[in-house]
Amino acid sequence: MIRYISLLAVFGCMSMQGFAQRTYDVFSRTHAQKKSDVAQSVALTANVKTVQSIVRNGDGQIEFVVPMPDGASRSLSLTRWSIANAASRLTVMTDNGPRHTSLGEDLEWYRSTSSNGEMAVFTFHASGEMSGMIDGPAGRFLIGRQFREQARNAYVVMCDNDAPYTCATPAEKMSRELDRLISEAHHTLKLEEGVQLADTITMEIAVEADHDLYTSLQTLEATQTYVAQLLAAMSNVYERELSVRFVVTNLRIWETASDPYDDNSDVFGLLSSFVDEYRTNMTSIQRDLAIFLTSRGGQGGIARTIGGICQEDGSYCAGDVLRQIANYPTWSWDVGMMCHEVGHVCGGIHTQSCFWPGGPLDSCVSSESGTCVSFDQVGPTRGTIMSYCHQQIANGATMTLEFHPMHRSVMKSYVRSAACLGNAPPQFSNTLRGKVVDAITQQPIEGVQLLVRAVVNSLYRQTPRLSGDSTATSAADGSYMFTSLSKGLYEIIVKPPYVPYPIATLSQSVTNGVIIADSVTIYDVPVVKGQTIKLIIDNDGDTTPVSVNIYSDQLPDLVERISLPFIEPGDTAIVFERAFPIGRYIVVPTSNGRQITPNKNSVELVVSEDPKVIRCVSTSTFPSVTSTIALGVGNRERYDSPTRLHLAGGMRYRAIENQSNALVQEGVVPDDGVVVIDNVLADRFYEIAPDIDTIQKAPFAENTFVYPMYLYTGALYIQQPRRMPLLAREYSMSALVTNYATLENCTVLRDKANYTSRTATVALPFALNIHGRILTSMYVAKNGFITFGGRPFDPSETYPTTRFSEATLVVAPFATELYPDTTAPIPWRLAWSIEGAEPNRIIKVEWRNYNARVHNWYAGTSSDVGRFSFQIYLHENGTIEMVYDRPVPFTERVAALVGLRGNDILDNQVLISLAENDLLNVRETYVKGGFSMISMQNESAMKKGLTYRWEIAPTGVDDVESVKTGINPTPSTSEFVLSGYDGGTIRVRIVDVLGAVVLTQELPAGERTVDVRTLSSGRYSVVVTTDSRQTAHPLLIHR
Repeated sequence: MIRYISLLAVFGCMSMQGFAQRTYDVFSRTHAQKKSDVAQSVALTANVKTVQSIVRNGDGQIEFVVPMPDGASRSLSLTRWSIANAASRLTVMTDNGPRHTSLGEDLEWYRSTSSNGEMAVFTFHASGEMSGMIDGPAGRFLIGRQFREQARNAYVVMCDNDAPYTCATPAEKMSRELDRLISEAHHTLKLEEGVQLADTITMEIAVEADHDLYTSLQTLEATQTYVAQLLAAMSNVYERELSVRFVVTNLRIWETASDPYDDNSDVFGLLSSFVDEYRTNMTSIQRDLAIFLTSRGGQGGIARTIGGICQEDGSYCAGDVLRQIANYPTWSWDVGMMCHEVGHVCGGIHTQSCFWPGGPLDSCVSSESGTCVSFDQVGPTRGTIMSYCHQQIANGATMTLEFHPMHRSVMKSYVRSAACLGNAPPQFSNTLRGKVVDAITQQPIEGVQLLVRAVVNSLYRQTPRLSGDSTATSAADGSYMFTSLSKGLYEIIVKPPYVPYPIATLSQSVTNGVIIADSVTIYDVPVVKGQTIKLIIDNDGDTTPVSVNIYSDQLPDLVERISLPFIEPGDTAIVFERAFPIGRYIVVPTSNGRQITPNKNSVELVVSEDPKVIRCVSTSTFPSVTSTIALGVGNRERYDSPTRLHLAGGMRYRAIENQSNALVQEGVVPDDGVVVIDNVLADRFYEIAPDIDTIQKAPFAENTFVYPMYLYTGALYIQQPRRMPLLAREYSMSALVTNYATLENCTVLRDKANYTSRTATVALPFALNIHGRILTSMYVAKNGFITFGGRPFDPSETYPTTRFSEATLVVAPFATELYPDTTAPIPWRLAWSIEGAEPNRIIKVEWRNYNARVHNWYAGTSSDVGRFSFQIYLHENGTIEMVYDRPVPFTERVAALVGLRGNDILDNQVLISLAENDLLNVRETYVKGGFSMISMQNESAMKKGLTYRWEIAPTGVDDVESVKTGINPTPSTSEFVLSGYDGGTIRVRIVDVLGAVVLTQELPAGERTVDVRTLSSGRYSVVVTTDSRQTAHPLLIHR
């Protein structure tokens, strides 16, 4: 506790001013608010002299009023505090070397908390600059100088960082004497002693701001104040949630461009450079944790470790801050992101992790460290700091600057036992119990041996090792129990001949992890019988990273890619062991600059306690740096219940080097479904893909690109049965101008009173028969498309024709990221109606008054553009129309996907633009992968009544007379004859289902026979061009 008391003494020495509360007049409104501005932002004028007085007086308590965006005023009563002390230093790296000053000499921090949970944090500077945040039940508001305003007193109050801001703080040169006092103060403040649970722990933090952040914020003073306010807000969160207070010991800002951080790297690559810099050149800087900040587009953050607080090589994190925040109603990105990354270092894992004993703490995104929550199960909920629920804000999720109670329990334990902080001995007072059950029958299993151990490796750090029994055997009812556990991440190891199921090999070190966060944790262990694979790679101690691709029908996705642990010093081989269910497994080890022999190992696992040993030898390929790549081909039997995946061979394949498009290798996929290719250059990208019979098969998954330099060497292609008849490919489109009228007497699916981004389900009032497919219900997505059959697409989907997801038909009139325009004079809505009488009924769907969100990924900003209204007409005869209103004026480029997708991804037609800013001048076409966008520069491109009419046409590309022409026979085996083309020379092109021209031929007058013996079985289009027209015919080749 000496450290705690000493800290109070240092803070007390800063100022012993009286604690009588003084009232200040800090702000006044700049102008009356417009109605559309209410609850968004309010412009203010700050009294610069008043702010200077606040800093000069150093009152213990102050009071002032903040005008709020809703027209009301908030009275704040704040108490003086600080994230700096006498030892805190600002270091500015200039072209002439470092310049040192005292970090808090001209700064004052004030804060408040209330019984209703509201928190306010403000930073004031002696020059008159200031910045603040208010976070409470009424929302989160930021107060700062307007970014583009020249007047130093022009400020804004924004709802959740709705616009950018900046503040300025000048610095002064620090004397050598103060530098000596700083060093002595650190020695005093860092006395280590046990700490009581109720005490607030001080965490000393060093902060690095690179030249990109300095450039983005434009001035040194703005950068200093931004970082100071960011750390102050974070400190308040951590003190409230974990009783941890931040003190910034050193802030280093790179004013010079000569910082040690590569301009071409993102924040994820820069973390290692940051760690190296601080472990090499900044060892004298007192710190418990080091934070790196940059501004390179707001890509996110990364932590060096989970639980590595106080460790010399592990207590680091980095963030690419946005500075300006997307229009989220309750989430401040910079503060939340950096609290998240520091949370990792303090022992926090993601809320979506399968390591939580009862499953993920939320389901905003698919789970990690396992498959306990699939993509289909995700949904918006209330998110906390360690969650990814910010990705579901648009769908109704909320975010709070709080840690989940389970996180608070684990992280407090980490912090208070960390050597540089609490240094308290870990408490081994927790119990882990549950049942061992058969994964298939769910019946309990007796006699299964279990082992529990703390997970401690290069990523997961400092979980206390066990002090009690670490083995248990399941009883007759399947029950087991471990006692005397501490809090943290532990792994349950199942002894042979049983293995955990389902398999989770995404981590090379943790297969059955469970977080202990409470006194009693209940966790059931599903198992099946199996055997252990023991892979031994003899490499004479070489330290080159090795990855393994494992293919098997027993794996949920047919393949798992595992990075092996580094070889231990003195060892001459890498040893990897993992248990799997019985069945066949194909193991393909790869390493850049090494040839591993054998390169393909097929083993059959049986029920056994003895491992199946695979022994390989690794040799150097230098001077060439080559690698090994692999392809697995699988079948998805669509009509299985449940759907199953199987490896399959027998089809041809091709491997192409991506940059030059050169053929690397071709051949026939072996019967076991796995192709292995040696001696490819490791610094290239490749695509390995099979040639499938497009009459019978379509892709279900195409992960066919491999990148050896990133240790991604295992490709996978899964095919599934085609669904006939085709739908999208049978339509032809014409663009014209008709009338646009808003729907009357309609059923409203979404509006202000029923707002959610979730996809709406509509039972159709009559069955639509489109080319033989009976459609009885539809899913209406807010992002401008509808689907029929299968499951609804993810609400955030904007490219529906590109997805492998099951759907009978996708109709996309304007698929892009859309949000309701709440300022429109006519209220926004999503609605549908039915018009007409049988057999000419029409189902209409309308998106009225939606904005298109346009992102500037480089700047990390987004804006809502235009005001779009459009409709779909579904005619009873199968015709589909897309009809558009003229949008309000806009000047930013807007792009959207328009088209149809049928039964699978090979059955698509999308629109492509033929002219700039003219949406009448478009054409429908099949595009491999289904991705094509039309775009407009301004509203003139979309005329009122613009209509895309899709009609089922038997043949012609642009000429209805083509019904008089044809080919015979179809299906064909060796040749076919064109009929209806009398006289003259004709040109013939045969296009495969992927859009590639596979045969061209010119036929003189009197010759109409086409030889197709060189073509594989499949579906093709025969495009015939004469002097007057162009015609397309469907062709099947079957042998």
